Amino acid sequence: MGLRSPKESIQLKLCGKVYNVKATKTEEHLLLKAADQLNHLLEEKKAILPNAEIKDLLTITAFDLIVKSMTERDELQNTNDRLKALNKQLDDILQ
Repeated sequence: MGLRSPKESIQLKLCGKVYNVKATKTEEHLLLKAADQLNHLLEEKKAILPNAEIKDLLTITAFDLIVKSMTERDELQNTNDRLKALNKQLDDILQ
């Protein structure tokens, strides 16, 4: 059978529509959590913009997620740069 987990069909509800997706047990938890988060974010946007169409809510949500991802990536890079500088300082002290 091998080391890979078999993929099973799961149902994800996204924007009120059900999608059948194949996933391993490990992936299933992540996919369900992501679907819940997306639906939650869309509900938040819908509360702020009750007359907006779903495509507009999805566009705004996607844009917000990309901005958040880029910000977190920049913060991670800054942290990584600081750690490299600290490691260099430690190396210089220890030599």
